[in-house]
Amino acid sequence: LNQRVDLAPVHAMHILKAIVQEASLAHAVLPYVSQAAEEALKGLCSEHWAVRNAATQLFGSLMMRILGQKKSQECSTVQEFISLHSALWRALLLLLQQHHSTSSLLHPSLFPALAILSRLSPGVASAHVQEQLSSVRALVLPLANSPMLAVRHLAAEALVSLVPSSEAIQ
Repeated sequence: LNQRVDLAPVHAMHILKAIVQEASLAHAVLPYVSQAAEEALKGLCSEHWAVRNAATQLFGSLMMRILGQKKSQECSTVQEFISLHSALWRALLLLLQQHHSTSSLLHPSLFPALAILSRLSPGVASAHVQEQLSSVRALVLPLANSPMLAVRHLAAEALVSLVPSSEAIQ
C-alpha cells in the first residue's frame, strides 16, 4: 500500500483518541478502554507508519484514562488492574509471550506494555495472581538487560510492580 494514502485504521484510532480524551465522556468510555488499548497494541505491530503513529497517540490517551496522568501514591495495584482490565491484562501477557526473545531488538509494542506494568504498584495479590506475576517476571527480566537505557529503566520499574508485597522482604 502507498504510505501516502489515508488508511481507515488511522482515522478510527484518531477518533477513538478524541473520544477517550473528552472529559465529558470519561465515565461512558471506561468499559471500553481495555478493548481500545488492545487495538492500539495491535496497531503498533502494523507495517504502516501512519497506523503505528496513530496507535501510539491512542495508547498515550488510554494510559492517562486507565492509570491517571502521573505516578502517585494512589496508583492501581496489579490485582486491581487485573480485575478492572482483565482483557487488557491477557493481551499484555500474550504480547510479552509472543515477542519474548533474548535478542537486543525490542518489538515496538513491548515498550507500551512495559509502560503499563511500570505504572502499577505491587500491593497484595491472590495466589492465582501471584502465579501470573511470576510468569510475567520471567518475561520481563531479560528486558532489564537491554542495551537501551529506557527499556532497562522501564523493565526495572515493571519488575518492582510484579513483586507482591508478601515477597518483597524475602
